Amino acid sequence: MDQDCLQAILAYTHEAGQKQGSLYIELNNCLRERSLEGRAGLMRTWGDFMHYFLKGLSKLEPASGVVYRGLPEKDAVIAQYKLGRPIQWGAFSSTSRAKEVAKRLFAGDKHSAIILKITITSGRRLGPLSFFPMEDEILLSPRCRFVVSSLPYVEDGYTYLDMVEQKGELFVF
Repeated sequence: MDQDCLQAILAYTHEAGQKQGSLYIELNNCLRERSLEGRAGLMRTWGDFMHYFLKGLSKLEPASGVVYRGLPEKDAVIAQYKLGRPIQWGAFSSTSRAKEVAKRLFAGDKHSAIILKITITSGRRLGPLSFFPMEDEILLSPRCRFVVSSLPYVEDGYTYLDMVEQKGELFVF
């Protein structure tokens, strides 16, 4: 992998200690912007970075199997993520093979959080290049699409919801 691609991946995984100005937060906020102006701004601001980042990701070890992502607002997720519903986040999404990492880093309080247990086929393993290699981070593309495959259930004090990555046409909402 060339230095530009490596630097793009390292920059993405770096945590500045604050949300404002954090590369991965700013980039993902732009990716979630669905308007024409938002997409044009994304290319103006992030086009060069995205070139090297995507090129670097394509050279990383693919990841498949079960990963976990914690979300702090269980009630909001349960209200929207109904059995059989297609889901596409539209931004890069961090997950981990380690359930404990999802609980600790992403979920927060177990009474108000939910853990998504996701069966994937197209993740990319950032672990060795991450500023936080112990997290065993698997990055999911903004193009990843899922279907909710279970009702919420409780295990080890946390609420879980299962999802499965889907292939084929992009979902249209």
